[in-house]
Amino acid sequence: MTNPALRMHRPEPGTPDIPEPDPAEPPGPGPRPDEVPEPFHEPVDEPVPPVRGRAAPACLA
Repeated sequence: MTNPALRMHRPEPGTPDIPEPDPAEPPGPGPRPDEVPEPFHEPVDEPVPPVRGRAAPACLA
């Protein structure tokens, strides 16, 4: 005789093991090209002048 606790976990007859994907929205590789945001560019008004009178640290030399 089958254990009633195990019978609860079995799918009903005729039920597929894996549900079929929704055909309205197929899986894709990712966002479409028109949905990709542009990369962020920080606005640069003018170049920063070099600091005079101080030695450059060794890590920047």
